[in-house]
Amino acid sequence: MAPMTSLRLEPGDRLRFSKATTSRVLRLTNTSGAHVAFKVKTTVLKAYAVRPSAGTLGPGAHQDVCVNLNSTSDPAQYRHIGFWWWRFR
Repeated sequence: MAPMTSLRLEPGDRLRFSKATTSRVLRLTNTSGAHVAFKVKTTVLKAYAVRPSAGTLGPGAHQDVCVNLNSTSDPAQYRHIGFWWWRFR
């Protein structure tokens, strides 16, 4: 994946889950001087709940996104998710 220059992700570019950790927070920070739109997509849509899953960030703004592994899902089978974004011009 190409490095992102307009959006900083914390932690990194993956969230890891285990039986003990079924909920994670992803912090998105707009590091550019323009508005940025984001959408968080999981590798297995039915295994995770993402809130909010999409939105826009103004210059310098940040958003915490909660990602929950559903209780019926096995963390060993669905361990991480990836991210993508785009910038308004």
